[in-house]
Formats: sequence, C-alpha cells, structure tokens
Amino acid sequence: MLTLMALMALGTLLLVALPLMLMFALVGIVLRGVFWLLFLPLKLLFLPFRLLGWVFRVGIGLLLLPVLLVGGLIVAIVAIIGGLLSIVVPLIPLALIALAGWAIYKASRRAPAVNGF
Repeated sequence: MLTLMALMALGTLLLVALPLMLMFALVGIVLRGVFWLLFLPLKLLFLPFRLLGWVFRVGIGLLLLPVLLVGGLIVAIVAIIGGLLSIVVPLIPLALIALAGWAIYKASRRAPAVNGF
C-alpha cells in the first residue's frame, strides 16, 4: 500500500521531472533542426549517387525476384512432403501388422472348388 507520504513524493517527482523532460525534448528538437539544415547541402550534393544506388538495388531486386520465388516454391514443396512423411512414417508398423494379418487370413482360407474340371 502506498502511504500518503509516498504519494506526495511521487507527485513531487512527476511535477519536477515532467518539465525537465519537456525541456530536454525541446533542446533535442532544436538541435536536430540545426544539424538537418547544416548537412542539407551535403545531402543535396550526394542525392544523384543515392538515387543511382536506389536504381541499382531495385534492378538487382528485380533480377533476383524470380530466383527467390522459385527457391521459395521448392522449399515449400519439400516442407509439405516432409510434413506428410512425418505423418505417414509412424503408421508403417501398423500397416505391416495389417498386411501380416491379411496374409494369414488369405493363407488359411480354402481354395474354392471348381465344378467340372
């Protein structure tokens, strides 16, 4: 339980800390604007190189897109086959037992009599 003194201390801390945080935030915003204006000429100077790099990245991405799609499709198919096998493989002993039972049943039946031969 918070006592009255603890609540008063918390309120005082908030009352002092909030304006201090706002002041630091305002200083940070002003400094960001100053540095943005300071480095704007350099950004504009290197803009063509940045655009050229963007064009190269898009071009390489378009070249690699079909390869990655085919690779993803192959991975998906292998994952589906692996999932199906993980379900079917544990059932193999049961299938062998059923096959043995069927073979015993088939061997124990008499052959049908053929009339006239």
